[in-house]
Amino acid sequence: IFIDIDPGTAMKRIAKGRTGNELFENEKRLTETRNKYFDLFRQFKGTENIIII
Repeated sequence: IFIDIDPGTAMKRIAKGRTGNELFENEKRLTETRNKYFDLFRQFKGTENIIII
């Protein structure tokens, strides 16, 4: 199960919940990571049970 969230929304939630960001918590990095997950989902489509919420 993959819970999908827009990187912009994620950054807003991070900013709201604490005073600082971790090293990799920036919108560019979150977007790149999200895209890599979706690349893997396409690669394994039909062979794995992937649920995106």
